[in-house]
Amino acid sequence: RKEKVLKKQEENRRREWILWIRKKKEERKNNQFQEAKKMALSEHRWHMRADAVVLLRKPTQALCFILEVVHTETDSYLKGKHDEWLRQGVSKTMSELFGFHIPHVAFCVEGRSASFASTLLEVLS
Repeated sequence: RKEKVLKKQEENRRREWILWIRKKKEERKNNQFQEAKKMALSEHRWHMRADAVVLLRKPTQALCFILEVVHTETDSYLKGKHDEWLRQGVSKTMSELFGFHIPHVAFCVEGRSASFASTLLEVLS
């Protein structure tokens, strides 16, 4: 009879141990998911950050552009930034920021040429 009790206690300890391990694995999985989510959000915010957002305005005209000054950034990184601005609705975002309708926003890269963007000189001329 004592052996049965000891065996039952050992089984209970094993069950508790297995449940504890499963719980810890689930917590670790949840933490990894939360960390990945935070990373994705922070990367998204970083991806949307421009070196400069410029608005040049005259009484009847305005010129708005996003300026990226390139030093070590890769073309794929810049292209991703450009595409993300377009995907997020850059005209609407800039219109909300400046408080009036901006129909077109140029994407300007200075420091080297990029096939998908204008240079600062091209935008200003």
